[in-house]
Amino acid sequence: MKSKYLRTRILLIAIMFLFATSGITLKSQITHFEGSGVYRQYEKAEFDIFINAAWTDPFSSAVIALDMILTSPTGKNLVLPCYYSSGESGSESKWKARFMAQETGTYNYKFRLTINGKVTDESESSSFKSVKSSGKGILRPNNYWTFKFDNGEVFRGIGENIGWDPRNNDNQKYNYEYMLKVLADNGGNYFRCWMNSNTLPVDWKTTRNPNVTIIPAQDSMKVV
Repeated sequence: MKSKYLRTRILLIAIMFLFATSGITLKSQITHFEGSGVYRQYEKAEFDIFINAAWTDPFSSAVIALDMILTSPTGKNLVLPCYYSSGESGSESKWKARFMAQETGTYNYKFRLTINGKVTDESESSSFKSVKSSGKGILRPNNYWTFKFDNGEVFRGIGENIGWDPRNNDNQKYNYEYMLKVLADNGGNYFRCWMNSNTLPVDWKTTRNPNVTIIPAQDSMKVV
């Protein structure tokens, strides 16, 4: 028994040494994914994807990218970037895909894993059914004066430009929390804001303007 255990250990060490010295790496691959078979049109469809891969930055698509490749019921080809959720490099990590079906019928899809610009794996194909709902869909530009939802409903916003929270040398009373409530109380349903290094920053952590206090975009969106 002891001799058998020793031989097994020696074999495992030899295999590990072979990979380490030969430059051979284990293949980055999609292990499995989870999703429902039916989703409602204009509502969130969420998928969990699990992969085994080594990466230095899961938030950089140049380093690692996981895409959901879809074909809509009318034959449109769609590519949806997935995003990193949890896990460690070199072991199983969890990624997510969030999709909103704009058509009813059957969507076919698969997942594609790309490491450093090279496709390393594709999952098996699967499908889900999108059923009609009472949702409106995404609001999109229609003409100079109106917007239109995916379901065809026209939207005419009433509001104004509220470009940013007050600067450090402004009256701090007039922030988004105050101004948006006043706007809504007076029948407003639309406003324009700026998203840059001074207002609602997504990537920016600092600003050159000394009169600006960085307010994370997610904090301001809670007010909306």
